[in-house]
Order: sequence, then structure tokens, then C-alpha cells
Amino acid sequence: MKKKLAFILICLAILGCKNKEVQGIIIGDTLLVLQSYSENKELCHLIERALNKDSEALVGLINFPCGGAAGCYDVGYIVSQLVYRIGEHEFIQMTSKLTKQQQIEIRNYIEVGLEYGHNNLKIEHEFPELDKILKG
Repeated sequence: MKKKLAFILICLAILGCKNKEVQGIIIGDTLLVLQSYSENKELCHLIERALNKDSEALVGLINFPCGGAAGCYDVGYIVSQLVYRIGEHEFIQMTSKLTKQQQIEIRNYIEVGLEYGHNNLKIEHEFPELDKILKG
């Protein structure tokens, strides 16, 4: 019984140390639970870099291990929040440095993020210029 309680307390302590948001950018619960402490730190660093308009951070986000399904929706939610925070025009400048395939992947993440995290919003309505550019 003591070992089981100790294990539960350790798990809670580790989960409690993970960052659930970075400068107002929310990390979804599914992704948070699926990641290790070091993956959480890596994700937080990528978000900070993206907020500083580092295009390579976007590449890191689309390649981040999300565990599939809802965890990847959470990454999409992060990317969509970044577009809102940075602004559509600045985000367009960031994506202009990416390959066509990376731009398509970013667009897919934004679509999922808007649907999943922002109650079924559509990229063509929220970010019409970005939508046109990322469609190719």
C-alpha cells in the first residue's frame, strides 16, 4: 500500500511540474499527459521561439511527437493560438521560409486547431490570406 501511494504521489508531482501554458499559449491536456517532463520543456521552448518569430520553431512544432489523434489536435491548437498571438501577416512571413510540404503541414495543424480548440472555426474565415498562401 505504501509503495502504491508513493508511486501515485511521484506521478502527481511529475505531472504538476509540467507547464500547461507558455506566455498565454495553452497546452492541451491530452498532449500534456502524453509527454515526458523533458518533452514538455522542449515544447515550451519551441513555443517561446515561435512567439519570437523563429520559423524553425514551426518546423519543430510540426515534427513534435504528439502521440497521434487528440495529442496532435493539441499541437494544432497551439499553432492556431500562435497565429492569433503573432498576427496573420507576421505568421505569413514566418511560413514563407518553410518548404511547400512544411507549409501544407502547418495549414493542416491550423485547420485542426481551429476546429478542435476554437469551436469549429474555419481557416478561410479566420486567416484568409494565410489560407491562400498555404494552400499553394
